[in-house]
Amino acid sequence: TTHGLSNTKAFHVAIGIIQRCTNPNNPNYQYYGGRGVKVFSEWVDDPSKFARWMIDNGWYDGCQVDKDIKSKSDRIGYYPDTISFISQEENSRYKRNTIQITYNGKTQPLKVWCYELNLPYRTIFNRYKYLGWKDPITLFETPVKIGNNQTLRGDNY
Repeated sequence: TTHGLSNTKAFHVAIGIIQRCTNPNNPNYQYYGGRGVKVFSEWVDDPSKFARWMIDNGWYDGCQVDKDIKSKSDRIGYYPDTISFISQEENSRYKRNTIQITYNGKTQPLKVWCYELNLPYRTIFNRYKYLGWKDPITLFETPVKIGNNQTLRGDNY
């Protein structure tokens, strides 16, 4: 008997992470290993240790292994002190192409602002992306037309 994890989802997740960070033939290598993302060397040498660590530290089927929330600029990757287990929705907030907006001294994704301010995301996204509205006050505080000459403001919706 080996480690006993070969047929577990955690082991397959660990193998996938290691492959995309270390194998130049992996289709996603360019986004991970090709950009300098590393994996803790002990885990590269023995993926079962990575899988066991994940299970012992709160990983569950359906969550995603995130390396960005806790990573430091000088050490980007999958290490015991840089990993978080989060939902897919939360993980999408940390993608490179997520629009981050600073408003009232707080920075968070555009989608989160729209939810908090009760604004229609598609309208605000279009203002930002296609109309070039980058000033958060203009972006969020300009009334949104909802038809029949009615408007809504974030604080009244």
